[in-house]
Amino acid sequence: MSVICVYNNERIFTKRLAASLKNAPSIELMAVDNRTQAFWSAGAALNYGAGKARGSVLAFCHQDIFFLDVTALLSAANKLIEHSSDFIVGSAGVDATGWQGHMMDRFVMLATPLTDWNWVDSLDELLFMVTKKQWQQQPITEEAPLAWYGYAVEYGLRHRNRRICCRYSPHPP
Repeated sequence: MSVICVYNNERIFTKRLAASLKNAPSIELMAVDNRTQAFWSAGAALNYGAGKARGSVLAFCHQDIFFLDVTALLSAANKLIEHSSDFIVGSAGVDATGWQGHMMDRFVMLATPLTDWNWVDSLDELLFMVTKKQWQQQPITEEAPLAWYGYAVEYGLRHRNRRICCRYSPHPP
């Protein structure tokens, strides 16, 4: 499994995402440094990292998340591998009833914890996963403005009926 992140603040990236994965040797961290704005969009930078990643599952996430339990992340990746033709996995999403998933911003709950896997209409960009094969067939959009602020939503819309919201949640430290 590969975790792909674009970062523009090295201190936040090092303190949060990199620190939470440092004791997870089975997870490859593909950190794309965009402090010099070498990439014209988050989508372009994420695609660059995904192209270099060796894992069969690609997890796209933000620089400021912290994984409390990487075994849950690996479990979600295994679920994706089992059903790769059906699923795009995320930590939180939206359906007709509102936010679904389990996600915190600092210490404020933004979504309801799930007891099982739930179908959603769109996924949040905080964390979403696809198989490398799915990504190779259809990479993340690189067109602005979606490639900055709506790439997970746009990706999910291109893959209708392949979205599921996972119970797993990354948390800040």
